[in-house]
Amino acid sequence: MADAHSSSLILGKNGEVFIEELPQYAGFGAKAEKLWADFLNENSEKKKEEPELSVPERMAFAIEALAWNYHIGTEEVNLLKLITTQNLSEIMAAIIDVPTLVKVAKERMEAEKKNKGPVTTDGG
Repeated sequence: MADAHSSSLILGKNGEVFIEELPQYAGFGAKAEKLWADFLNENSEKKKEEPELSVPERMAFAIEALAWNYHIGTEEVNLLKLITTQNLSEIMAAIIDVPTLVKVAKERMEAEKKNKGPVTTDGG
């Protein structure tokens, strides 16, 4: 299944749901996956590799994400000086929803402690 931003859900006549990929968002998911890999790498005890997204690529990605909600582009972002050395990381974290990921990780760790065993994605 394509990522949530690159697909549209279409409800059919008989109640079936069809997924239709939206080409204008197709690249967003791939960039988000690279960003997630960078996040994991940057937050590991041992950084393994160079980031998949450079600072200029992250800025372009941030502008792309901001443009979805605020209908702005590179010129407006630069003119208004919206991206700073601090908030670029915050924008990247928002794109991959780090607060939710941290919350889920904590819940899984607590459940694992209670159950004295690993929690699997299949509910086991």
